[in-house]
Amino acid sequence: MVVQTKAPTARPQTMEEYLGFLITQEDEVHFVATPSGWTHSGTILEASDLPTLRKRIWSWWHRPLD
Repeated sequence: MVVQTKAPTARPQTMEEYLGFLITQEDEVHFVATPSGWTHSGTILEASDLPTLRKRIWSWWHRPLD
């Protein structure tokens, strides 16, 4: 008899809020930052680790405006 087990589907886990972005961990190597409402853009940022995502958020806030 063979019993197949299915891994539970992981739900995104909220990590923190950083500079107006809500950071969630989608899986082990996928972090997503979405605006928490008061930022002026609908930009979604992604990275494979948390320090890189924080750098991208910092860069987004400090970019020159066109």
